[in-house]
Amino acid sequence: MKIRAGMKTRFLKTLAVIFTLGIAIVAGYAAILLNPGPLFEYKVTIAQIDVLSDHPIGSEVTDVIAKVSIILRESELYDPEFEMRVLLTRDHVYNRLSRNRTLAYAVGPNAALSGEIDGARNILYRETSPVRMNLVSTLSHELIHCLQWNHHGVIAFNKALPRWKREGYAEYVALGDAKHRESYSIAESLDRLLAPDSMQPVKGWITTEDGFDRPILYCRFRLMTEYLLDVEGLSYERFVDEATERDDVYNRMITWHKKNSLRSQGGDST
Repeated sequence: MKIRAGMKTRFLKTLAVIFTLGIAIVAGYAAILLNPGPLFEYKVTIAQIDVLSDHPIGSEVTDVIAKVSIILRESELYDPEFEMRVLLTRDHVYNRLSRNRTLAYAVGPNAALSGEIDGARNILYRETSPVRMNLVSTLSHELIHCLQWNHHGVIAFNKALPRWKREGYAEYVALGDAKHRESYSIAESLDRLLAPDSMQPVKGWITTEDGFDRPILYCRFRLMTEYLLDVEGLSYERFVDEATERDDVYNRMITWHKKNSLRSQGGDST
């Protein structure tokens, strides 16, 4: 009996060690993802944004960050005390650690750009793909996710906000001053979204009003968000709290768009 008791004690101790070691590994992994500064050689700070890279950081990058900072201030979630990071991760180990292969993504307070950057032409791209993304808009989008993470908290960010609201709001703010120009029209953006496949550079993507490429789904989410905030006049908090289904919002938006089109053509809107 004593031998069995001793074996049970050793077994429980081994399990406790394994469990503690597992917790330590997970905690260390999370710490690296959220605070990756030691993984990068160079750092430049602009306002509340640290830019990290393994290569010298030139003015073509800092100029982009300055433009992005202006866009972020338009968001209801903007917090001047919240410190964020932009990670330039092309061919960097951080992409493997985060297990992310997209051109741009966010992890907590970090926004990573893993593609090629052409600041002079405002392009984020990969040489192996025809897709050309708006660099300022894309980075703004990812940093809005950082602001959402900060505002709502880790759990609520993923659970309280469905994907279409997370992505739609990030796209909406990232549009920047383009949506305030006289030439901009949500109706024309909807027409573009509903246009034939010939407007798609690759399957699942669409060339937007700024001449750059975005995922079609994200454009749809942005226009749904824009419809709720600018047409129906919802506040951000009501936008977040309203439990309306995604398909219902989309159908309301399309119905509104069709009625507006009929009015502009002098037809019957009833």
